[in-house]
Amino acid sequence: MDIITGFVDKIETIVFHVGAWEDFGYDRPPTPESKTIPPLGQRSAHAVKASQSAIKEIDELIAELHQLRARLVSERRQDQDIRMARPLPEIPEVQDPEPEPPAAWLAGQPPASAGWSTPPALDGYGYVLPEDYLNA
Repeated sequence: MDIITGFVDKIETIVFHVGAWEDFGYDRPPTPESKTIPPLGQRSAHAVKASQSAIKEIDELIAELHQLRARLVSERRQDQDIRMARPLPEIPEVQDPEPEPPAAWLAGQPPASAGWSTPPALDGYGYVLPEDYLNA
């Protein structure tokens, strides 16, 4: 997290220099005693120097962000390569019994796995109805 702290410090410095460029004035002063931002062409030498410092800090921050981005992209690619090289976990095969076709049910043949002696009652959509459904 030291890199994040460095970014925060640099951003705070940029904010300070931008404030100095604006002569620590307000675009819309909150009180009548508050200063306004001097118009362009009327800024002090100190304000001009502060703007140059802000630009320098911004350029350095952008360069550091590009370096961080490049590092993250590289690490993500390495991580993906490592994940792809891992063997997949062994998944046991499940032997599903051969399902009986619904046509056999409709032909009056009870499914062998259900233990029914008579075919199940089906609704109009092919779903098996509960035994007590017809008696209700």
